[in-house]
Amino acid sequence: PIVFTCMLDGSASLAEEGESPFREEFAISQTPQVVLDHHVRDDLGYLKVSWDYVIEMFDRQNVMEIFDTYVKGIEDFINNDIF
Repeated sequence: PIVFTCMLDGSASLAEEGESPFREEFAISQTPQVVLDHHVRDDLGYLKVSWDYVIEMFDRQNVMEIFDTYVKGIEDFINNDIF
């Protein structure tokens, strides 16, 4: 199973509003029966995307290549290079 966690609410970021958002130092997700946990969040006005995955299930190099391709797709979409 794959989990998608989105912590975007569509409002202005806390950084834009002048508030002091938290600073993430370390994060880990440990959900039983989940092999890939995908996170999307606003961090100081920047889009943060991360994957936590079960290392016994996937080849690290393969996951990194897929993740890099995924991030490139997001960047292209943001820059209006693709729709």
